[in-house]
Amino acid sequence: AAAGAGAGGKRPGAHGAGRRDRRRIGQLCAGDAPSLPEECLAMLREVPGGTQDPDPVLRSPLFDARHTFLEVAQLRHLQFDTLRRAKCSSLVVLYHLHNPHAPELRMRCAACGQHIKSVRWHCEECVSYQLCASCASVRETLHPHTLTPVRVTFDS
Repeated sequence: AAAGAGAGGKRPGAHGAGRRDRRRIGQLCAGDAPSLPEECLAMLREVPGGTQDPDPVLRSPLFDARHTFLEVAQLRHLQFDTLRRAKCSSLVVLYHLHNPHAPELRMRCAACGQHIKSVRWHCEECVSYQLCASCASVRETLHPHTLTPVRVTFDS
């Protein structure tokens, strides 16, 4: 058994690391950290204290809740795993941030074309196949695969 190992197998003294980091950051901001070169300290002293953002705050129902954003990102295939995909997805997000009620953001039924509200019926095998509740009730004639109900939280 390791001597000094606390409950849960944590390293001894690991609980104090956050306090040491906050103290170190405080020293850096105060400019009295002896281990930094003088040119770094001079740059820290030149940083303005109070800054204000000149741009207005934009509100969008897309960003009201994390779950809503994740639902739309999943539905619209927004991906941020590579730089190329993150750039493209960010442009889509910025467009919808500036146009929060754009019709392209709302889900449409693959059968009737109406906007889907409250519950969408999603096919796991077909990439972008969604049905509204009324069309899903006759889905045997519309779609051969199994459909899964998914709650719609975003309604612009």
